[in-house]
Amino acid sequence: MNIKLLVLSLATILTGCVNTNGPATYRYSLISTPAEPLIAKTHKKTNLVIKISPIQTKQSLMSSHIVYVNTSKNGQNNYAHNRWSDTPSKLLEALWIEEIENNSYFKAVVPSHFISKADYVLESNLYDFTQYLYDDGSSNGVIKLRLYLIDNKTKEIISSQEMLSITPIEEQNAAGTVAALNTAAIQINKKLITWLESNKSLLRE
Repeated sequence: MNIKLLVLSLATILTGCVNTNGPATYRYSLISTPAEPLIAKTHKKTNLVIKISPIQTKQSLMSSHIVYVNTSKNGQNNYAHNRWSDTPSKLLEALWIEEIENNSYFKAVVPSHFISKADYVLESNLYDFTQYLYDDGSSNGVIKLRLYLIDNKTKEIISSQEMLSITPIEEQNAAGTVAALNTAAIQINKKLITWLESNKSLLRE
């Protein structure tokens, strides 16, 4: 699965103000190019519908800032003039909807604001979506989260799984961080599909 990086330069539009003398602000998004659906080759779609609940996370990940941590100083900071196009939670939710729709046995995948009924709900806690800088000059992009597959009728947790993806960052800047976290997000996507597949026998139709 290839990754395309969407970069939107907002050189003049900054909260409604025009500043032609200031530096441009660059916004990045996680965008995957779907491969040919794998599930269709070996599995039939069920009649089940899954709803993606909003991802819960900590305060530092509730903004569009690109966060990095200097491990030697235990300090957290954000890249200036570089932002995500939305919060990490919203970006991941969009990827998951696309990935599950293309590569799982669910008939449909709906976001949380849809009023339509769903058989199952995917809930999650995002613990980390960060660049970590180390003393030797290297750094990693880290995504860590926990997923919960819930029966929407009984409210029972069918399965829970913690997932971690660590990707080396080649260029020590905002663009390099975004590229690494893109790769980490795609790795999480693959783990998500594998986990859902492993729980298929536990689901009612």
